[in-house]
Amino acid sequence: MPSDCNACFYAGDYEAPEFYVRTVRVARKEHSCSECYARILPGERYEHVSAKWEEILDSFPTCLVCVEIRDAFACEGFVHTTVWSDIREGMFESMTTACLEKLSTAAAKAKLLKEWNEWKFGQ
Repeated sequence: MPSDCNACFYAGDYEAPEFYVRTVRVARKEHSCSECYARILPGERYEHVSAKWEEILDSFPTCLVCVEIRDAFACEGFVHTTVWSDIREGMFESMTTACLEKLSTAAAKAKLLKEWNEWKFGQ
């Protein structure tokens, strides 16, 4: 059954990279998620992105919970490191509990609901 959720976030204008490589890895050392800053511990799977914009090479480790939420709600692309601020500014206002149906894991549903409640009730 399709979700009744029409909420999504839009990152605005952004420059496309010269190259962009997205892989899922198993952490050999601890990382910090580039979106929520949660710890990614050794042995955990995470998304690793390497990209180049003009002369700048950059990489972004992202926990799979943030990846799932980002991929479910990005309208037309996203900017690494701004996903949660973009969600707060551009999606939470129109979000309903039906939006949780767009997510498949309990961890992603719990994280989105926690962030939404903190935004809505200031807790």
